[in-house]
Amino acid sequence: MKKTIVIVLECVFGLILVANSVCFAESVYSNQEESLNELINRLNNNYDLINKSLKKLETNLNNYPHTTLTMSVVKGDKNINIVSIEVLDLDYPLHSHIYTPLENKALESGSRHQLFRGEIKEGGHTLKIIYYWAEGGAPPAKGEILINLFLISSKNYFIQLSFENKEGKIELEYSLLSVKNR
Repeated sequence: MKKTIVIVLECVFGLILVANSVCFAESVYSNQEESLNELINRLNNNYDLINKSLKKLETNLNNYPHTTLTMSVVKGDKNINIVSIEVLDLDYPLHSHIYTPLENKALESGSRHQLFRGEIKEGGHTLKIIYYWAEGGAPPAKGEILINLFLISSKNYFIQLSFENKEGKIELEYSLLSVKNR
């Protein structure tokens, strides 16, 4: 009889251990499930927040009043070879370019070289154009012009630089065109 009671007690303790482990496993599983659900919800909320921020940024960029400046170079006199052009904005280098013989040939045939295109802040600007040119086999000569601009937001500005021979003297002339962006 003692043996039977011991066996019954062992079975009861075994059942209690199994029941406890099942309950523990269920609680661990439910805790993992809850923490996984919480993580998914947090990730989803973060995604929604980032998505809203990106859409707001995209809207702001699309509605931003762009002020662009485009500068191009043409040759009015085909006997001139352009060596280089440097553009400074209030003594800050904006852009520079060294011309190859192939580019000079293209300009002689009537093409246009886009020297600069970019965003520029509104307000007053003084563009200093320093250029080097050569005529025939002569050594390069230097010239420079100043262009004073007052740029208004949300407009596109186009400056055409043209090399002209005026009474035996090479001059760089410019023309300015502005177009409302929106």
